[in-house]
Amino acid sequence: GDVYKRQLQTSPEEISFRWNGLSEWMSRGLTYWWFDHNWGFSIPPPFVNTTHTDGEWEGLDNAAWGSHVYFQSVEWYDKTVRDPAGDTWYGGRPMTLTKFGKPDWRPGMNATGHAESPAQHRFPVWWTGDGVDLQASMESMVDSGVHDLKPYVHSDCGGDSRPKEGGDLLRWTAHCVFGTILRFHGSDHRPWTYGQHVQDVIKSYLDTRYKLVPSLIAAGHAAALSGHPLVARCDLFWPEHPEAATNQQYIWLNDTLIAPIFDSSTNTTSRKVWIPPGDWQDGWDGSVVTGPVWLTASQPYERIPLWHRRNSSLVVTTSNPGLRVQDQDWSELTLEVFPANSTTPVTTHKYMVEQTASQELTQFSLTSSATAATLLITPEHDTPRSFLVRVHLRPEHTVEEATLDGTQLPNPIPHLKALESTDYRFPFEGAGTAPAAGSVAEIRVPTGAGQPRELSILMA
Repeated sequence: GDVYKRQLQTSPEEISFRWNGLSEWMSRGLTYWWFDHNWGFSIPPPFVNTTHTDGEWEGLDNAAWGSHVYFQSVEWYDKTVRDPAGDTWYGGRPMTLTKFGKPDWRPGMNATGHAESPAQHRFPVWWTGDGVDLQASMESMVDSGVHDLKPYVHSDCGGDSRPKEGGDLLRWTAHCVFGTILRFHGSDHRPWTYGQHVQDVIKSYLDTRYKLVPSLIAAGHAAALSGHPLVARCDLFWPEHPEAATNQQYIWLNDTLIAPIFDSSTNTTSRKVWIPPGDWQDGWDGSVVTGPVWLTASQPYERIPLWHRRNSSLVVTTSNPGLRVQDQDWSELTLEVFPANSTTPVTTHKYMVEQTASQELTQFSLTSSATAATLLITPEHDTPRSFLVRVHLRPEHTVEEATLDGTQLPNPIPHLKALESTDYRFPFEGAGTAPAAGSVAEIRVPTGAGQPRELSILMA
């Protein structure tokens, strides 16, 4: 028996084969590897003698084991080759793209079926398999943050076959933009092949994703520290409500309720959405609904149902997005502020992480009620930066007075009134854009280099 086991252990020859094959391509500039469990051959776990896709040893299957082998190879190469050479372009942390679990996910599957080995949460990023449709993508993405401790589970955006209609691709794109990882793959998903309108809408969604990069980086930093998912099932916030356990909606980056529509049989489609406790503002028409309550949301292809949390919510964006993080201009960032509508002040703490490998932080603390708000900005570095604070007001409210570091700002404070036309703007469009309802007060915090700032406003 011992001889048989020794024969089935990972051999030095196999280790050399894997390492030489992976490191050779990394030496040519490849940043990381994709380990695809669905290959016709795969990496069997220890003590398993098979070259087929599947294999399992004492609960450890080859989806998790292959993730380990590829991740450790990338980590070792970074440590022994790139770090000594002073290379920083790869980001400073190893990464692989691997299978999140053995099944190619389908709608309605038992969510615990993709939990895998508890160790696999250390090997980001993960994809959900072949032939995964939009509903299965949403369900697996949401549940993985609960059962798997995996904050970066995602599917091939657009699916493995070419969508028949442009609306199908729009539904997919919206979900991926307001999801974990945005990665088109699997078939022909070129937006321009569906016409100018589809291309324009997809571009607007992609622009939104890039504008939200400061918030995405901060969420990734938090996930590394605590495991808290970017896409959070609602019962992580409201466990006392059984309705919050649905995997067909989620809280994105802690502040935005997202409810993807996966039925694209017609243009305008309806679905049920559970609105959590508190006030939530529709991202498209600006209407405010108070939860907990179920409602029916109806949206055309171009719009994904989404709501902003109006409870001292703060979202950090850039108005100057580039196609790469290091190319973005963060000399001025936009803070989208949604004050609470309560008599008792509510405080929210946020932070952002610099786009460089330094990972220096800027802390934000927002305390607000129906009549007042105070924003504290505390950088832990000397990077020069200004901020544009956009205060999203209810229809009956205006900012009557504002002070910055104890000095009153000139009145009147600039306000952008709600759109009069039926045309809609995309959420998070940033500086100078009017809201769909109410008004937005824009207040600029001038450039500072390391000093804390305090902005206080009175609303009436």
